[in-house]
Parts: sequence; C-alpha cells; structure tokens
Amino acid sequence: MAKPRKSRSTEPAASPLGPPIAFDPEAIDALLGGRKTLVELDDLFRQMKKHLMERALSGELTHHLGYASSEAKRPSRRTCAVGRRRKRCSPRMARSP
Repeated sequence: MAKPRKSRSTEPAASPLGPPIAFDPEAIDALLGGRKTLVELDDLFRQMKKHLMERALSGELTHHLGYASSEAKRPSRRTCAVGRRRKRCSPRMARSP
C-alpha cells in the first residue's frame, strides 16, 4: 500500500537570514543619485561592496586584536623570542615541556 503524499505548502520557505527587509524607495533613490545605466550602477555596487568588506574585516581585526585600529595599542606581553636582543622573560618561561 502506498503512503499518502504530503501536501505542499504554498508559503515560501524561511530564509536563514531572517525575514526580508523592506527598503524605503526614497532612500534607494537618494542612494542611486541619478545613476541610470548599467555601468554606473555596477560602479556604485562595487564601491558599496568595498566599503562593506572593509567594515567587516575591520570588525574581525578588532575582535582578533582586542582593540580597534583607531585606539592606542595595548602594552605588549613579555616575549621569550630568540634573537639578538636580551630576553625579557625568565628562563623558566622559555622551557618547553
């Protein structure tokens, strides 16, 4: 005996990004600023992508370093690096297990 088929839902599937955002038509017109051709729109889109990527990478860098690039660098920790300069840490710290 065949299994009954499930009825298909007419509702759209939920997006993993959440509900779609409704953009204000006036804001879009202000953003476009009279650009009409495909080349002009492509140039605008490239500039937008560049700014978005820079902002995202800046946020990741801030998270990784623990401070924003506009802030002063935090004092560095002791280093046990081998080099020409005198070591700044005790020999106990440099031992390997």
